Amino acid sequence: MRSIPALMLCLLMLAACSAPATKIYSLHLPEEKVQMTTPDTIIVIQALSPRYLAQPYIAYRSSPYQVDIAQYSKWDAAPVDTVRDNLRDALAGGSIRTTTAFSGDACLLKVTLKHFERLDRNGESFGNLIFDAELTSPEGKELLRTTIARLVRLPDRTFLSLAQGMSQALTEAVKELRPQIIASLVQKP
Repeated sequence: MRSIPALMLCLLMLAACSAPATKIYSLHLPEEKVQMTTPDTIIVIQALSPRYLAQPYIAYRSSPYQVDIAQYSKWDAAPVDTVRDNLRDALAGGSIRTTTAFSGDACLLKVTLKHFERLDRNGESFGNLIFDAELTSPEGKELLRTTIARLVRLPDRTFLSLAQGMSQALTEAVKELRPQIIASLVQKP
C-alpha cells in the first residue's frame, strides 16, 4: 500500500512538467520591384527536395552523414515551399506570369533544393543554402542550368540567427538567379 502514495506523487510531478513551447521561425526577404523586359512568358515552377526539406522542420548538421532535426522549433513553411514561393514572387510581374499548374505553352523552372540548414563545423555555424535550377522552353529545350550556393556565417547557433542568415542567403540567391532566368528568356529562340 505504500507504493500508491509514491505513485501518486510521481504522477503529480510528471503532470507539473510540461514540454517546452514550440517556436516558429520565418524568413524575412525585402520586397523588390524590379522592372523586367522579357517576352510574354508563363513559367511553371516545380520544386523538389529531400523529404526532410518538404516538411517545416529546422535541420542542422555537424557531419555530411547526419542531419539533426529540432524537436521544438520549426519553420513557418517547409523550406522547399519557401524557396519556390520566393522565386515565384521574384519572377512574377511585367510580362512574366508564374504558376505551379502545368501548361503546354509554359517554360518549366525545375528547382531542386539540396540544403537548407545550419551547418556546424570547426566551432563555427553557417546558414547553408544550395539548390539546382533548370529552365526549359515549352518545347523541352534547356535554356539554363545552374547551381546556386550560399554559405552565410552565423554569430551563434540559435535558430533566430539561422532565420536571419537563411533570409540573407535566399535573398542573395534570388538576386543571382533572377537575371540569369531573364537573360535566358530574352535569348530564347
